[in-house]
Amino acid sequence: IIGNINIQQLQLMINLTHVKHLYIKPNLTFENSSDLIDFFQQMPRLHELAITEDLLRSLLQCSDLCENLRGRIRTLTIIYERYKKFTIFYHQEMISRFQKTFENIEMFTGGYLSSIEHLRYLMENFSKLSMIELHVDLTPDEKYPYEQLESDLLKCKTEFDISFTYSGNL
Repeated sequence: IIGNINIQQLQLMINLTHVKHLYIKPNLTFENSSDLIDFFQQMPRLHELAITEDLLRSLLQCSDLCENLRGRIRTLTIIYERYKKFTIFYHQEMISRFQKTFENIEMFTGGYLSSIEHLRYLMENFSKLSMIELHVDLTPDEKYPYEQLESDLLKCKTEFDISFTYSGNL
């Protein structure tokens, strides 16, 4: 658990103003949102972020933190947590905050998405997105042809590494 004292100790070891790339391990948590805001405010050059979905969800629930990060992150990696699917796309408020906070995203590595519609959302709403790497779990009613998806991605001039599995019986 990272708190204000830990952030101060970290500042003594590292000049956080020079941090451009940040990987936050899955087992790290922050005591409260003000510590998280304080932490990210120390890194004005940050443009690449790797975090768990749980931490992303916490981040998106704090409007001050969303505003602090807005437009800064160009590369976002959602750290894969076994047996977890990326679920912020199920909540309209989270989708809206995600889109505003990460409006300049160019590269997205997201682990798992639970629907082809979530992938379409990324393709349609992030004009600067040029690289997508993730896995999509398709349901039986999502018999979306791979060729059509590939064609759509190529129209967007997006490089992609997408794997698919089908859940349920086909």
